[in-house]
Amino acid sequence: MAHINLLPVEILQYIFTLGSLGPLSLGHLRSLYRVGPRQHLILPLAISSVCGYWRAIALSTGLLWSTVVLYLPGSDMQPFQQNTAVIALQLQRVGNCPIDMVVESNSPSPATSSLEYLLPLFPRCRSLVLTLYRAQYSEIFPLSNLMPHLKLVSIYLIGSSLYPDLPILCDPSVAPSLEEVKLDALSSPMLPTLSSSKLKHIQVGSVRPQDFPTLYEFIRKIDDSDVPLIRHLTLPHPIMKMNRDEAWIPPMWTREVETLSVSHLSGHSISSLRATLCALKPRQGEVEADANQEFMHFPSLKELELSMMAAWAFQPTDAKSVLKDLITIVEHRADLQLRVQEQLVSKAGEGGVDVFVPYGDRVSIFSVGD
Repeated sequence: MAHINLLPVEILQYIFTLGSLGPLSLGHLRSLYRVGPRQHLILPLAISSVCGYWRAIALSTGLLWSTVVLYLPGSDMQPFQQNTAVIALQLQRVGNCPIDMVVESNSPSPATSSLEYLLPLFPRCRSLVLTLYRAQYSEIFPLSNLMPHLKLVSIYLIGSSLYPDLPILCDPSVAPSLEEVKLDALSSPMLPTLSSSKLKHIQVGSVRPQDFPTLYEFIRKIDDSDVPLIRHLTLPHPIMKMNRDEAWIPPMWTREVETLSVSHLSGHSISSLRATLCALKPRQGEVEADANQEFMHFPSLKELELSMMAAWAFQPTDAKSVLKDLITIVEHRADLQLRVQEQLVSKAGEGGVDVFVPYGDRVSIFSVGD
């Protein structure tokens, strides 16, 4: 400790700052399929037991106090009052630093009584992670106050896995720096929010089939100069296809995607993905890919992660066909890293893993929970 104490205060503050970015930084929130409540969050309030030197540094490092957790109350307001007292202390220590706000609801009761406290904090938010009941969402959104620091919005609705008619999150002009949006489900009215020119990562838990046409039309009509440069895309299905007469997602929307995560797989969806990523002639029943422009879709793709929700539904013959399509993708996309769920590979039976041996560390196998 003596040597550490010799470091300039500015360096120690920088170390504290890096540590305080924690799991709410943009990089760490990637790869979550379902965004749910944050558990066991420990606020850094107990600093009285350290020496005065370290205590002074901690108190002067605003970002160390910047993760603010607010629990929306039920009928008992006392816990909420205690919660806001803690937040008031944090805001005093944060100073002018942006905050990462986590809002969790303990009751489906309307949140009107707590909105007077909550909404004025939003303009200071760097990230906003919400776990709410449906009615509470409608009380808060759409956002109207300017949120210049907001980079990430993550929303999980309790007891409502699909929500087709919720209002938009916010107009792009309200959150000009928004880079990531994570939604448990996507509804058509939310689409204007996703037109932010700085948006780099969209993660969606589910998209209703009846919302596909609206989603497709929204994407198709975006002027090329305003297309979000999406870096990471997480979807429940690999290809948003309306019917056999429709085209794939416009290439301009996938041109910058570097990582693509896909779940809810089936043998057919893998075949469609193979045709899309490799610009190959599709099999019977698949939509024609444009063979005149190689890798027209996802030309910047570097990592592909595939998983499925119901591994038991796959038969060995289906799994072997899927592995064959995956090999085709790996062979045609020489710079692509592939991550495949172990349950899918094991369904192919003995030798399933062996088919990836020639490709070395370009292919990795993972289990659910890794």
